Amino acid sequence: MIVNMRITSILLCFLFLSICLAWVRDDYIDVAFVATCELSSGNIILTGNALGEHSLILVLILNSNGDEILRTCLGYGISYDLDTLSDGTIVVCGGLSEDSLSPTYSFVARLNAELDTLWVKTYRPFVNSEGSTAWSMSVKNDTIWINSFGPLLDKSFAVSRIDRNGELLWNNVYGRANTVNGTKTIPSASNSFSVLVLETSGSFTYYPEYIHASSGSGTIICSTEYSHYPDTAFQIFNIDNNEYGDFYLTGCQNPGTYYLDEFCLARIDTCGSFIWHENYPLHGPRTKGFVFQANPGLIDIFVISYSSHDYPTLLKCTSSGDSISTVRLLDEMPWIGDVQRCSNGDYILCGTDYSNGFLMRVDSLGNQVPSMVSEGIIAPKIAFTAYPNPFNSKCRFDMPVNAEIDIYSLNGRLLAKVDSHNKSWSPDADVPCGIYIALLNAKKSTIAKKLLYIK
Repeated sequence: MIVNMRITSILLCFLFLSICLAWVRDDYIDVAFVATCELSSGNIILTGNALGEHSLILVLILNSNGDEILRTCLGYGISYDLDTLSDGTIVVCGGLSEDSLSPTYSFVARLNAELDTLWVKTYRPFVNSEGSTAWSMSVKNDTIWINSFGPLLDKSFAVSRIDRNGELLWNNVYGRANTVNGTKTIPSASNSFSVLVLETSGSFTYYPEYIHASSGSGTIICSTEYSHYPDTAFQIFNIDNNEYGDFYLTGCQNPGTYYLDEFCLARIDTCGSFIWHENYPLHGPRTKGFVFQANPGLIDIFVISYSSHDYPTLLKCTSSGDSISTVRLLDEMPWIGDVQRCSNGDYILCGTDYSNGFLMRVDSLGNQVPSMVSEGIIAPKIAFTAYPNPFNSKCRFDMPVNAEIDIYSLNGRLLAKVDSHNKSWSPDADVPCGIYIALLNAKKSTIAKKLLYIK
């Protein structure tokens, strides 16, 4: 009986570990993953490159638990990004090679859900250059946008708009002599698009230019250079849209002083003017953030340092940049090529540990759990109201049953707790007028609202 109980205990321990430690995959030998997204089936699509003397372009489909289902090879070259069209077909972009060495043409390939190739189209966005690579891709209303950069000695940058059949609608070249590449193009609902063009001077200093242009022709509507903003140069690496219809920029502050750089988040309007910017004590040069709208009023930011000076971190903030929490995702520093949000609130991270392909799935709190567990802890969308707001003596809340609201000052001090029985907050006499954060916690979901206290 004692032996049987011990065996049972051991089996239960293994079962517990298999749940709590899932899932990180790093057993794809000599592969670097660069882009991922979730398919409508719940499966995961990945593209990456087989490392070695000659680079091969790989596309894989995994199930929601990270087990491989299908794979295909698109030939010699390098892939950089992928997305899906409305019919569930997959589009991949990168650079194809004629000699199996350096990329010769930018390409887009379209595949079906069984990874059969429907078509491959090549593009030469730079008239006077013999080489180009499609660096990133966006899809909106089944129109494909690719950003390409030229050969190292040219350093041009171009945006191309392509229809669902791969036919080129237009192509525009942007940037100046030092241009290296650009971020993903963000098409808007107002027949325009925005993109960040990145330029270099020396090894690490980047001088970005924000471009807002017409979707119909690529003609620039307005643009902003960030060479000297703020005083000590905000080194910008990425742009993401937000719930307000404008954009977040992410990067680092104080470039050039390796161990003092801090992660920086800024909000800009559609012409690139700064609305605000915040610094956070997450260190490392060449720091990039992937920003996602988690809930109304809340954002999740995956902070990645590309110089191996800090660990991948999940930073949770209000939409106005007020920090709520940080979670270190790993005790190692892999190169992360892409982060994407799943339909159930999980996130997929892909990249390489510098020798093998790296793939990781975490829930919205940064926990490594299998999808059947994370689906159970990601609650449906919840909401609450605060009134009056602004208020001068008491603020009342309409909130779900069994929920709790924490009231914080902007410096992170917890001032009060409100439950679904008292449903109100009356600030103490020593609480000054100002802005406070009400953070609702219910069924492991969180929503934040700003409260304005006046007297």
